[in-house]
Amino acid sequence: MQKRSKTDRALLKLLGVQGGAWTTADVAIGTGMPMDVIEPRLLSLAVASGAQLRVADDGNVTYVFPAQLRRLLLARSWRLRLAACLRKVWSLLFWMIRCSFGVVLVVLVVLISLLVLLLGLALFWAEDDAANALLSIVGGAFELIIRIVVAVLTDQFWNGSPGRFPSADEQSPPQRVAFLESVYSVLFGDGDPNKALEARRWQRIGGFLRNRGGVVIAEDLAPLLDLETPPSTAKADQGLLPVLLHFDGRPQVTDQGDLIYCFPSLRHRPEAPSSAAADHSMLEGASLPLRERRIAFTHANQEQRWTYGILAVSLLGLSLLLLHWSLPLSAALVGIALFGLGYSLLLFALPLLRWFGWRRANAAIHQRNLWRQQWADWAQLHRDELVSKRREAACWRKTLPQISEGMVYTTEHDFLTQPIDH
Repeated sequence: MQKRSKTDRALLKLLGVQGGAWTTADVAIGTGMPMDVIEPRLLSLAVASGAQLRVADDGNVTYVFPAQLRRLLLARSWRLRLAACLRKVWSLLFWMIRCSFGVVLVVLVVLISLLVLLLGLALFWAEDDAANALLSIVGGAFELIIRIVVAVLTDQFWNGSPGRFPSADEQSPPQRVAFLESVYSVLFGDGDPNKALEARRWQRIGGFLRNRGGVVIAEDLAPLLDLETPPSTAKADQGLLPVLLHFDGRPQVTDQGDLIYCFPSLRHRPEAPSSAAADHSMLEGASLPLRERRIAFTHANQEQRWTYGILAVSLLGLSLLLLHWSLPLSAALVGIALFGLGYSLLLFALPLLRWFGWRRANAAIHQRNLWRQQWADWAQLHRDELVSKRREAACWRKTLPQISEGMVYTTEHDFLTQPIDH
């Protein structure tokens, strides 16, 4: 059910506004999802939206969806309206959760500062010199804290916006984080910028296959896959197995005993470049390597990180002072001091622990990017050796029938007019 829902969201993201005519292969390339998963959900979406069908004389089916498809489906289904409403509510709730960590920090610092000031006055009221010294020290510290709080509130309500990666669909880098959210950002990070990597990988692969006329060699696709080094033809051929399943491909053996891979569903369309230009494209070389983005530790800026550190240190010191002064006086004050102490330690411990995992994750990303680059460099270095395989692939491409423009049936017209149109 979850996989079906994810597929439906991907379909609506691709088709939801513009609609238009799409084949299963087009949608598989656009969404990056497997063709065997896309086909039944695409048919279900066509039925739900009342899309038109066009059947070519080669049996290829094209689905013609109306414009503003998402709005049309929302108008027809209360379940979709409810799901959209729940997503908006969750987005607002999640924003409140993110801000709550910063709110708790600011409130604790202000509250414990006031309690320390009041306790200090009560304990040292009898000694004028000590009281004056305490008033000057605590008053200065309190004024500094008030200035920081005012800066925090100004930053929150007049500047900044969420800096997270809320879904796998986001591709652009996040914008600046407001301070109350920056506390969550420092504690837990802002999400993985590579959540949409698999979709982006399969989109790149599908586009590359379509550009090469549906026939490729494994070495040209290797920079888009996660293959370990050192590069070799055997490893490249082994890595093509998932691609064959994803895009319904078939391996073929050439007269020289080499393997090439045919994807009939992704063959050239009639409006594709001329045969000579396509053959030249087939011989151009390997794909550019797929690159993963480095994970940022936090999207909070330097000023916000300094503010975070000052407030965390202040909370730690004030909590210890309040705990020391309130032990013989009040259990409630002791509880507040212990909560502030625990929260301040959390503010230091969580980023420190996350730092080690962040370092390992970025090292793994760097290693995978390095492997893909090495595959691209290897294909370029062995360019002359691979020319014969690419020529064989070009010959096989010519044997694939092009997608036909001839139409034998369409639901856009009555049955009696079909033979006339054909």
